[in-house]
Amino acid sequence: GKKVKDLNKLWLDKDTTLFNPEKEYYIFPGYIGVNLYDIEMGISVKSFRLGDFNKRQTKLSPNGKYLATTYENSLKIWNISTGGLLHNFNNHNSNINSSEFSQDGIKIVTSSQDSTVKVWDVINGKMLFDLKGHDAEVETASFSPDGLKIVSGDAKGIIRTWDLSTGLLLKRMEGHKSKINTIDFSPDETKLLTSSEDATAKIWDLNNANLVHNLNNHKKNVRAASFNIDAKKILTWSNDHTTKIWNTEDGSLICNFEDSDYDGYVGHSKYSTDGKFAASIHGKIAKIWDVESCELLQVLTGHDNNIWTIEFSNDNKYIVTLSHEDSTVIIWGFLSGESLFKIKNPGDRFNAFFSPDNKQIIITSYIPSGRWDIWDLKKRKLSFSLNNCWDLSSDGCQILASSSNYNIDVYDSKSGALIHTLKGHKDRINSAYFSKNSKNIVTASDDNITIVWDAITGKILAKFFMIDEKDNLNLTSDNYYLGSKSAINGLYWIINNKTIYPFDQFDLKYNRPDIVLERLGYADSTLIAAYHQAYLKRLKKMNFTEDMLKDDFHIPEIKIENFEELPTIINEKEINLDLNLNDSKYPLDRINVWVNDVAVYGTDGISIRDKNTMDYKTKIPVSLAKGENKVQVSVLNQAGAESYKESFYINCEAGKEQPDLYLITLGGSKYQNESFNLTYASKDAGDLAEVFKKSSVYKNIFTKTLINEQLTKENVLELKNFLKTADINDQVIIFLAGHGVLDENLDYYLATYDIDFNNPAKRGLAYEELESLLDGIKPLKKALFMDACHSGEIDKEEVELMAQTEVKTGDIQFRTVGTSPTPKLGSQNTSELTRSLFADIRKGTGATVISAAGGMEFAMESGEWKNGLFTYCLINGLQSKSADLNKDGKIMLSELQKYVQDEVVKLSGGKQQPTSRIENLEGDFGVW
Repeated sequence: GKKVKDLNKLWLDKDTTLFNPEKEYYIFPGYIGVNLYDIEMGISVKSFRLGDFNKRQTKLSPNGKYLATTYENSLKIWNISTGGLLHNFNNHNSNINSSEFSQDGIKIVTSSQDSTVKVWDVINGKMLFDLKGHDAEVETASFSPDGLKIVSGDAKGIIRTWDLSTGLLLKRMEGHKSKINTIDFSPDETKLLTSSEDATAKIWDLNNANLVHNLNNHKKNVRAASFNIDAKKILTWSNDHTTKIWNTEDGSLICNFEDSDYDGYVGHSKYSTDGKFAASIHGKIAKIWDVESCELLQVLTGHDNNIWTIEFSNDNKYIVTLSHEDSTVIIWGFLSGESLFKIKNPGDRFNAFFSPDNKQIIITSYIPSGRWDIWDLKKRKLSFSLNNCWDLSSDGCQILASSSNYNIDVYDSKSGALIHTLKGHKDRINSAYFSKNSKNIVTASDDNITIVWDAITGKILAKFFMIDEKDNLNLTSDNYYLGSKSAINGLYWIINNKTIYPFDQFDLKYNRPDIVLERLGYADSTLIAAYHQAYLKRLKKMNFTEDMLKDDFHIPEIKIENFEELPTIINEKEINLDLNLNDSKYPLDRINVWVNDVAVYGTDGISIRDKNTMDYKTKIPVSLAKGENKVQVSVLNQAGAESYKESFYINCEAGKEQPDLYLITLGGSKYQNESFNLTYASKDAGDLAEVFKKSSVYKNIFTKTLINEQLTKENVLELKNFLKTADINDQVIIFLAGHGVLDENLDYYLATYDIDFNNPAKRGLAYEELESLLDGIKPLKKALFMDACHSGEIDKEEVELMAQTEVKTGDIQFRTVGTSPTPKLGSQNTSELTRSLFADIRKGTGATVISAAGGMEFAMESGEWKNGLFTYCLINGLQSKSADLNKDGKIMLSELQKYVQDEVVKLSGGKQQPTSRIENLEGDFGVW
């Protein structure tokens, strides 16, 4: 925590100091805390007071949002932007040895002296898995590059791999005789490379856990081992003062670079870009070796103090070495080993790199000005200097630098001439970088906006708005957008600098993730096409086509003519609304009506398209529930724009004092195809029906239960007539347990008794059909519980199918059949994003839908619980009243939802995680 007074003299060691990805800050651990320094200003901007720093590790998440610190058995997660403590995990029983973030920055894994490995959810602050299996102190644990596995190594030299989706042990690899130091994956993730204090490195087959090669030519501790870029060679370096290069294919030793002149460790080793040469640093000298012949080619001497970095030019004509201790950069001729020219005192905390065309050497300085000096290698002289620089394009032709008025200047790297000035930010720019292919430029600013620019034209392609910690919105220059869940809350359009519209007013036209992703140019074409198909499906459901949607901000108008006459309190069950609808440009399409966020005329509303009119007057009745009612009406035109929602509140004193419950329970344990029979699903349905009979919330409880042979598509759809008799003040709960089946298009079906598991669309019950039972019925308070695999909403474009007929572990059986999904577009499920993209795809039935498992998960059942796990937690929460979280004597639906979610995650060890497909926050109600 002691402030460094002279930052200009501070050497930042990569093992103790961290840069965030934007290089806006660097993080310097001290004895009792961590200081966050602003690179541009060179001042401390935040301090994290952490206590005794002994045995502490500090890690920065790859996304630059979070800082993880460990001390003894405690792991703390900090918010970089605020400096606030997010989570304090202290579930280990002994000191933590290592911690590592996943590539997406939303998970972190820790290893400990207590012989365990734990995986944590950075966002929600929950432990996902407690991986037990090691019988010795676990030295290191890391995520595989694809984020699907955890690999851990212990003090006895044992390596284990774990499935990150289930937490189950996959493989055990035994061969080292001492502590594991490092773990590295080959680029294709088929091989694992480990280094150990037993003076060996080992290559393993990651699929079958077999030892492939034992690299055992070192005499002392192998400090690190790594694959080269194509994994054909391996580089190791050791405390025996040697750097060695090995053949990955046969494990043979290719080169042995020894250094008997330098009394210390090999300070650094690296390959040239083409892998033909290797460089090793030994104090104030550097050595260059031929990888094929193992011949020592050059010994570079000329620095007065320790060399910190060495780099090859891409064509291997030049080498650059730099020393912060003697403030010198030296450029060498590769063939001759001669010092071509020397640059003294290049700046504060400098670095050096070659341009891609190998014609320039660029010396960078981060403090105080971010100056770049561009040197001509052939002429051996300074060409020009630029201040406040950020990045060089991949072709070496352009440089980005901050300018005044919150702009970014793009310069020609050969002449220093100004090419573009990028104008769009409204506050200090804190990062600017080229994309990998240099076609785009990305800038971020204190205005909370990230902008993607076309590098050739300098035009804005998209703006990324960080709304809060969870939500963001991506907006193109012509108003198409892609947003996360709840992103549009609190946002609005301003037209002609005066007219304000709610942000979802033009959602049907401008909510276009396919267009945004296509403009950015990074998403897979298959994903873009899939988003476009999802959009067309949405239009079809609402009876629109793309051609019908107009590219303007014209909206229809709605007026409640008798608004002034409406009472605030009424003793009748219904009111009549006199509506005056008009549009000066487009014909009208439909009227939407909601009471407490439930579409009382169904999700399709009242169609008036056949009227083909731009002016329409009508009177519609609206039923009211006892108590306060939030009533909203709107009109949609045939160009896809919706009017303002006319809203008012009215308190209804008529109606039932105590509701009736209409309970439907569905359970499938037996099927025509007996190979898919389950043990407890039908019992789940019966048990829950019995439990609700004991609830004192309801005056009457009407129950329909269908199990096994009764569970047919026709019988389920017939239940709509059962629900039609319910009153607006009654409550409806539908529960199902059984198999959830995905077809080849990843559409979800409830497995009926006579389903064809190879073609579920033939006799299975589609999710939309199940949900339709709740659409357009009178009750406003309704919920759907689903205890089946894949019951959470699934992003169809994210997964591919794998064959799986039955999954068991111990006494636990997973409710999975036929085909199961595996990630296709990465490990992070994007279903939440997909669902939020199309905010009004249904307008919602108003029901809260709670599912046992995510769209890519299995649901469990076990003899230990004698139910499905989800059902077991549901019943236990009600009967024991543990779901009464605020202890007020009643259990609300929202409380039951949270209790079940937490208990399922805890009892399954994170293997099963309930989700909410849809939530009606206005429709919370007591269930017990």
